[in-house]
Amino acid sequence: MNRLVTTIVGLGAVAALAACSGGSGGSADTTVQASRPASSSNAPSGSGSSSSSAGAAAELPDGFPLPDGAKAQGDAVQSDTLTIADYTVPDGKKAYDGLVTALPGAGWAVSAKSWSDSLGSGTITASGNGTEVKLLVLDKDLSLSIKKS
Repeated sequence: MNRLVTTIVGLGAVAALAACSGGSGGSADTTVQASRPASSSNAPSGSGSSSSSAGAAAELPDGFPLPDGAKAQGDAVQSDTLTIADYTVPDGKKAYDGLVTALPGAGWAVSAKSWSDSLGSGTITASGNGTEVKLLVLDKDLSLSIKKS
């Protein structure tokens, strides 16, 4: 629960500060890889209940791009409609730039994005296939909030 609250508060704070700073697009010079499909043998099996669970890798939407070198940081928190997962990345700015480029190429419509050089952080909001994702990059940390509608 603390990670959920921290992620939500962090997303709100960075979005507000980045909006005030008039974020920049930057260049995309990093490679982004598609995540493994949710049906992979390493993905947790769904129970069909609406309770949340922790202790497994995140079930990301098929083809969702993750930056090269992204490593899961702890276990994902998941329910039927929400997934929250944290990753570390080698370079936050390159990860942000790569995601801004890779998401549309993977079928996701980016509706908002901002980067703050002074904070070393950025946010991206994208949607596709009945799913909305909010990404927060802060230094070398990447947090995802994926909400199914």
